[in-house]
Amino acid sequence: GRRAEAAVGDLRGIPRRPRFLLTRGPSLLALILAAPLGAALGWAFVNGMARFAFGTTGWLDLPRSALIAAGAALLAAIFGLSIVESRRREGTLLEAFRWVQSPLRRGGVVAELSVVALAIAAAVQSVASGQTGVVAQAAPLLIAAAIGLLAFRLVRPVAKALGVTRIRSGRLASGLAALHLARRPVAAQAVMLVVVCLSLVAHSFGAWDRTAETAAQRAAAELGAPQVVTVAAPSRAALLTSVGAADPEGEWAMAAARQRLPRGRTLVALDTTRLSIVDRGELAGMLRPASNELLKVDGSELVLDVTVTEALSDLPITAVLAGPQGTLVTGVATVTAQVGRRDYRIPVPDCAVAPGCRLAWLSFFRSPDELRLHGLRQLNPERELAVGASMQAPARWRPSFEMELEVTISHEGDGLRLRYQPSDPRLVSRDIRMQVADAPVPLPVAVADDPAIVHNGQLTRAGIFATAERPVAVVRSSPSLPGLPQGGVLADLAYADRLSDTFDNDAQLQVWLGERAPADALARLETAGLIPLHTDTIDRRAARYNLGGDVLGLRLQVAAAVLAVLLAVFAILVLAGTDRRRRERELADLSDQGLDARVIRRVAHSGFVVVLAALPAALLACLVVWWLGGARPALVPLGAALLVLVGAAVAREVVS
Repeated sequence: GRRAEAAVGDLRGIPRRPRFLLTRGPSLLALILAAPLGAALGWAFVNGMARFAFGTTGWLDLPRSALIAAGAALLAAIFGLSIVESRRREGTLLEAFRWVQSPLRRGGVVAELSVVALAIAAAVQSVASGQTGVVAQAAPLLIAAAIGLLAFRLVRPVAKALGVTRIRSGRLASGLAALHLARRPVAAQAVMLVVVCLSLVAHSFGAWDRTAETAAQRAAAELGAPQVVTVAAPSRAALLTSVGAADPEGEWAMAAARQRLPRGRTLVALDTTRLSIVDRGELAGMLRPASNELLKVDGSELVLDVTVTEALSDLPITAVLAGPQGTLVTGVATVTAQVGRRDYRIPVPDCAVAPGCRLAWLSFFRSPDELRLHGLRQLNPERELAVGASMQAPARWRPSFEMELEVTISHEGDGLRLRYQPSDPRLVSRDIRMQVADAPVPLPVAVADDPAIVHNGQLTRAGIFATAERPVAVVRSSPSLPGLPQGGVLADLAYADRLSDTFDNDAQLQVWLGERAPADALARLETAGLIPLHTDTIDRRAARYNLGGDVLGLRLQVAAAVLAVLLAVFAILVLAGTDRRRRERELADLSDQGLDARVIRRVAHSGFVVVLAALPAALLACLVVWWLGGARPALVPLGAALLVLVGAAVAREVVS
């Protein structure tokens, strides 16, 4: 707009310094005055966003890096202003006074080619390295800038050819609008700005949507179920019993226990009989193969059939059972020194309550070398539990894992013999166990890891609710398993609990609720004997992830995209305002030459053609940005930004 004024100053011989102030001074003064205000607004915006996202109080410090970045932006704006003003002064004085500007010059080709080359290199690196590295992460915006430069170079010749074609075909309004776009160099720059602006909107909202989706996927993968309730229970067995009581049909609740393992792994044990609540595959059958039947006790007394082969001091035998509600039940019988075969009764009245108890192990105070165990039955009601062949069945009994090298269980005649030989005579155990083997050994597990781990034998033992590791067999390995972090181990809760050889619990007990969980699910769990401590859902956890620093940066990036839309709106308004007098004179000349008034009105209200001219290149840039960023098309924000730009252009023309 000041081009003609600068030309008049040159004709009148204005000295260099006043001429500099005349041409560059107003814009330079505007930049210098606006810079502190812009920095203050940016600082206030980040503080407001931090208070909204994190609930911070007070004002955040303005770091030196932010001041350096703001100063660099100001210097870049001043440098760009100098280039623009210098290019405005190029050419002859006669050209400066012309209403119709000369064609676009070819300056800056080297810089534009450099941007294009950098964009191509960034795109290649992004595809090859999966968006790692600064250059690869900047690839979407570099590609958008390159496409914007391409549109900047092509819009004028394409608009000129289109305008001539449409005028020759009799479509005067659209042809004149296209020629008007072709005859304004600043319009080509506005087209480039619109392309970059819409690309930034696509990139920012696409990244926002992708991050939100990633947060939801991460939350779902970590939780394993739509809703996870952390509970307190007497034991893992009590958890299984209570969940079964709260949801007898097994349609919406599943017991789970989570524990940290050495070497950075996490154990997640689930009630795989209900795994269909969160997983419809074949995983449940793989983790819960057939095993020995439980020794269920539903009578008030256990009876041990024991032979004493030689005189000995009294030897107490303790029966340890998992009670009806999963609690610990114990009973003791004392074997006397009398030689011969007889029955010894162990009172367990708690087991007479339905559904009864599970016999876990028999414990001896010392090595029972003089004893032979022939059978096990119950009274009230009377029933055989393990007698004869079932008592001596292979793998029916086992030593505890902590003493598997010190305890030997063998057949002798029609009975079983247990012998304990401590590896260190100074460390003699007073809890020598004959465990009921009612779980598979090794324990089948699934691992969230490299699929090759199934075959390479890297994981053969793992801590299963115990200090000593248990033998495991990896039956499945996949990068994604329900509720497992990377490297996590998934097992059946009942089997893992039985192999732990303990009723102590330091694992985190949980109840996973499926999509069919009723509204009173927590109340049902409480009625069943569980104490809910904390409830987490996929939506809540994803929302927490969306409060992280990276997401705050994305919010600021979205805000920058919105500001870019406003910048493009202002650019279109400024373009229309500075071009108003020139367009009025052109339209008046066309009216004097006899052009129909309706055509003139249509041409006068065609300022939105700048946005339409940018639309093909903008859509191409958006598609590339979405593809490189791995995001879904953000069509709604893009359409809204496009409507705002078109509306601003149309409104400005109508007001004019």
